Amino acid sequence: MPTIADIGGASIIGSRQRQEDCFMAYKLTETVPASMYNIAKERQVSVGVLCDGMGGEGNGGMCAREAVQAFGEAFAETGSFGSQWHLRLRMGLYAANAAVMQFKQAENCAHSNSGTTLIASVISEDNLHFVSVGDSPIYLFQKSERSNEYKATRINDSHAVWYHYFMQDGTMYQQEVSKERAGEINKNASAESYCKTKGLYCAVLGRTIGYLDESGDKRVISLRNGDIVMLCSDGVSNTIDESEMSNIMRNYGAAHHTANEVAYQIMQAVKQNAQPRQDNASCIIFKVRID
Repeated sequence: MPTIADIGGASIIGSRQRQEDCFMAYKLTETVPASMYNIAKERQVSVGVLCDGMGGEGNGGMCAREAVQAFGEAFAETGSFGSQWHLRLRMGLYAANAAVMQFKQAENCAHSNSGTTLIASVISEDNLHFVSVGDSPIYLFQKSERSNEYKATRINDSHAVWYHYFMQDGTMYQQEVSKERAGEINKNASAESYCKTKGLYCAVLGRTIGYLDESGDKRVISLRNGDIVMLCSDGVSNTIDESEMSNIMRNYGAAHHTANEVAYQIMQAVKQNAQPRQDNASCIIFKVRID
């Protein structure tokens, strides 16, 4: 069954002085040449890569742009019709990391923490493949078989470090906690007890990548007709929650709404819920149709 993914994307700068998010989303057609025994075969795949730069003086934005460009070039150059997607995604990631290293060396900031997160996905046939470094999320929205409601599922791990800030005897302390524990605390957060992230334990910094999350060759995610996949920066996920995202998917999930419409509505929701120092916000949307 052929799978078609309508692709769209959008960004806003928020209240920041620079846009340090960068993304690329496109369709790629690959052909295996005809042979003596077989006719030519062709497949169309959908590819998206999104980077959220970090680091002062604009270096984060440049790292993100260098990473996206290098990923796209390497992904296309290292692949073939019969190649495995998880290997091509990894090659794209390694090329992005090398490009960040080269940029930082050229700017004499090789030892700084300037860098970027990176999330990338491929939809081929009815399967979703991905690779992820950092805290930018990838969401899968699937519609209930009994209603028009969409359920959001984050499919990649976050490499963010979470801290619990709490007041004790008049002094504010901080303690590293798990993401799950942070969520429990923040359900009843107050000025004297709350959790927030403070950096990442892994990102694309032009150094050895210690951790990555990926679908690999055994964790491929099967897609259904009507599914929606969203890659986004934390300027989205830290501003609107999964229930609001799901409501947008319910309202714009029908086939006559384009992926660009969905991306636009996500940005509108971010604007309406903007934080005092709203971060850059970007998203890529894939709307899946399986014929």
